[in-house]
Amino acid sequence: RTITDRRHTKYHNAVLSELAVDGMWPCQVAEVPYLLLLARSILSHLVSADGRPELTVFTSKLFAATCWSARAMVAHERLLLTNEPSSKLWDQVVVAFERCIAEYR
Repeated sequence: RTITDRRHTKYHNAVLSELAVDGMWPCQVAEVPYLLLLARSILSHLVSADGRPELTVFTSKLFAATCWSARAMVAHERLLLTNEPSSKLWDQVVVAFERCIAEYR
């Protein structure tokens, strides 16, 4: 059995609603949207751990966390059912990639 064998519709729709941005819903046929939701949640907490001593020790060794967070945002954007990017999500992507560039200069 894999995580995609059974799709619990109520759970699946709840996850999709959490991934909705600016009133735009993600594609309904996404196989495992909860993995994207989980990745976005974990990575955003790791990237924003500045000033939290219990996480700073751990996150200081994760050099690519910012880049992976930005990639997850782009994947999230591509999953949305729209021709134009979400301004809210796109602004987050731009900030994340600017932070990546600053970290790797």
